[in-house]
Amino acid sequence: MAAAIHMVQVQSILHGIVHSHNFPKEILSELNSSLMKVFKPGTFFTASLAAINGDGSIIFSRAGHLPLIHFLKKENTCSEIIPRGMGIGLSGINVFSDSIIEYSLQPQSGDILLLFTDGVIETMNQQRIEYGMERLKKLISIHHDKDTEKIKSILLKDISYFRQSTPANDDLTFIIMKMI
Repeated sequence: MAAAIHMVQVQSILHGIVHSHNFPKEILSELNSSLMKVFKPGTFFTASLAAINGDGSIIFSRAGHLPLIHFLKKENTCSEIIPRGMGIGLSGINVFSDSIIEYSLQPQSGDILLLFTDGVIETMNQQRIEYGMERLKKLISIHHDKDTEKIKSILLKDISYFRQSTPANDDLTFIIMKMI
């Protein structure tokens, strides 16, 4: 329940911030500053934020969150984009702002970008083995030629098959973007 209340606070504050800032670093910094006034000490969370420009370029920042996976069709490889950044709520505005880096990329036609939460790669099977980053990147690489809905379906089925009867212990949240 406490996490749900925190997320309502985060969403309310974020809605106000997004309209007055243009870049992910600015938005994350302002969000951190605002939440430091609301959260109890020791409360923090991680986040990723991407701004998609009209020319298709993307500016990506992360506040301690997992990497962005970028499948490059031209090279048939997946890379992890991990710009520096600390969790929101861990430090005041100056230290936090100094820790955040913006990473710019220009995805090409057929490239895939994947944002996800830890519940995806930390899903465990009966042997207590995690699904893992490498398995996730391999799945994206194998199925890169499919549309995002099909990739989503395949990923969810693969996680379910991997997990078998082991109960889920976290959410499975992800965003798949494919450049046309």
